[in-house]
Amino acid sequence: MYSFNSNQWTWLAGDDVIIGSNDYALKGIPSDSGAPGGRESFSMIFQAKTNSLLLFGGYYHDYGGKNGILDFDRSLFTATSLEYYNDVWQFNLTSYMYTWQLGDSSPDMAGRYGTKGIASTFNHPGARGYSSTVYHPGLDAVYTFGGEGFDILSNLSKCE
Repeated sequence: MYSFNSNQWTWLAGDDVIIGSNDYALKGIPSDSGAPGGRESFSMIFQAKTNSLLLFGGYYHDYGGKNGILDFDRSLFTATSLEYYNDVWQFNLTSYMYTWQLGDSSPDMAGRYGTKGIASTFNHPGARGYSSTVYHPGLDAVYTFGGEGFDILSNLSKCE
């Protein structure tokens, strides 16, 4: 977290190592140990109603298990694969705890879209990075569009 008043950063959660594994706890239950793994090109929005950040998707470069401390030089290794995610994590800015809310615990999962215009707990977008995500506070809904990833990326999905 960055404070404009003090011009300082504060480390709130997560590890100080380059790590690719997610620590999925029980879905919907805040956890001291559950947290998303290191990833790039995710979407994140602020939800004022819950004083939380919501993180969606992104991807992880697998460097053949060669993880290290923060000054790890990734240029020494070649990524062996990309793992795309479609999970949604909530980070509570009061308790500093993560909750795995939605999506799959495995990478590279296809989306489940159901019937256009009909909401269902079964539906969710496929694994992706670089998607655009916004929060509509009046409807308490999150919208995500497009990205790069595992399946159809020209879709607009809504989560309430």
